[in-house]
Amino acid sequence: NGSNQIDIKFDDTSVKVLQARLWYMNGRHEDLKIEKPETSDTDGRFAFELREDEDWANQQLLALEIQGPEAGTAPQKVEAKVCKRNVFPSAATHTAQAGL
Repeated sequence: NGSNQIDIKFDDTSVKVLQARLWYMNGRHEDLKIEKPETSDTDGRFAFELREDEDWANQQLLALEIQGPEAGTAPQKVEAKVCKRNVFPSAATHTAQAGL
């Protein structure tokens, strides 16, 4: 978990909000919400690192549940990948954390 990141790409490039729940093998889960400004060009893409603090780094990711569009709207195609975290020398770490 601590050495991975998630890369999510919506076919609809106007998507500015990602809401998801990450499930782990031990039943633990966390909710995630990423909002981008209306003025930003996101190309429908969101990428984030999995947590590496305390006991989260050793958790095994089981599933990623992405919240779909509102009822009555067209379904969306989404691609999600779990990737090895990029390692850049001297780069500062910025990890988003959700309140549990």
